[in-house]
Amino acid sequence: MSGKVTGSVCLIEDTREYGKNNFRKKKVILLQNQGKYDNYIPVEFIQDMCDEADQLEMGMEVTIEYRLSGRKWINPEGEERFFLSLEVKDFETANMAHAVEATQDDEGKEDVPF
Repeated sequence: MSGKVTGSVCLIEDTREYGKNNFRKKKVILLQNQGKYDNYIPVEFIQDMCDEADQLEMGMEVTIEYRLSGRKWINPEGEERFFLSLEVKDFETANMAHAVEATQDDEGKEDVPF
């Protein structure tokens, strides 16, 4: 299952490596102001997407395209635990969208901006 979510970046964790295969993951928390209560949404950048996440800055507005992923884990005591994550497939910042719009708006103009 996939979808999109928009919010402002309020936390960027360092990239972490797990296991012998050097599995990499970077967690980013998005904030959505929804009136009375704020909504904090953790998203995970996996493997090569960790490098892409280095473009993000605190406070930046971003739209994340994600894949919903769930896992089951049985701990050594035999208890089942379930985990849910939003794995980032792609993202766009408000600044990226604005830069594209500005380029398109400036086409055909002969005024030099300096």
